Amino acid sequence: MKLGIAVGAVLILILAAVGIKQVSDKINKRKYIEKREKAKNEELRRLDGEILSFLEETGSEYTKSEAPLEYAVSLEEGLNLELASKVFHKEAVKKADEEEIVFKAEDDKEVLKISINYFTPIKLAILIDDVGMNTKVAENFMETGLEISYAVLPFLPRSKAANELLRENGYATILHMPMAGSNDRLNSRTPGLITTYMGKEKVYNMFDAALENVGYVDGFNNHMGSRFTSNRGKMEELLSYATEKELFYIDSKTSINNLGYDIAKEYGIKTYYCSHFLDNDKDIEKIKDEIRFSVNLAKKRGKVLVIGHYHKNMAQALMEMKDYIDEENIKLVSVKEVLE
Repeated sequence: MKLGIAVGAVLILILAAVGIKQVSDKINKRKYIEKREKAKNEELRRLDGEILSFLEETGSEYTKSEAPLEYAVSLEEGLNLELASKVFHKEAVKKADEEEIVFKAEDDKEVLKISINYFTPIKLAILIDDVGMNTKVAENFMETGLEISYAVLPFLPRSKAANELLRENGYATILHMPMAGSNDRLNSRTPGLITTYMGKEKVYNMFDAALENVGYVDGFNNHMGSRFTSNRGKMEELLSYATEKELFYIDSKTSINNLGYDIAKEYGIKTYYCSHFLDNDKDIEKIKDEIRFSVNLAKKRGKVLVIGHYHKNMAQALMEMKDYIDEENIKLVSVKEVLE
């Protein structure tokens, strides 16, 4: 009798233990599922946040829908939306100018899909020549908030100060190197001018002096120079020296006979050329007309570099054309972004 009671008690304890374990397993399983779901939700929010931050930083256009989370993105060629996850499996397929990125949970269910259409922006580089007489006009240009590049003319009262101001504020600057043009009177009045009758060492010394006067720059272009830039021997001397200094060259195309762009390509120097001048007439409305012409030229060619000059009307015209340039879907870029 007592033995039966004892055995029964043991069985009850065993059953109770089994029951407790089953309940505990269920609780643990539920907790595991809840923890996993929480981790998935947190990871999805993190990925969503990274995508939104990237799109905001790059100014990319997109549409977004929920449940499941989907994005349709228009992205500039060369930009990459880099996403990784330890929670979800990632699949990415890119064909031509389209890419689809999908994140899946362990049950193969899609939790996030990003459809990307890549496009090549229409680029317009604006280079402002003759910087250096003062720093006030540099401030006028910076107030536009536009991506503009600047060519600093050496041996002006504020050449180095203007160059430093612009570079400190994130703008690309180059040396606006004085080179002999067709006007002898103007040549004689231009400090630091290199000429076709100078020997190679003299040209090098003059170039070094100009660089020292202006300060650090990324490249250089010609100031005047129709005579010098059409002389193959002198341009080869100058550009071969520029390779040692790792400077790119912009051909201002002051003459149809300019050889700078072609020779720079022969020497493997990064280069490009001016297609249009914005302010042969310094009237603001005339400059705005030339900006419209440049925008249309960029649309036809895909990218264009144009040159304006360092004066208040040029800055004012650009300020007044900001909205127009944006509405025409033109990307203003540094001269460094159009180099070949």
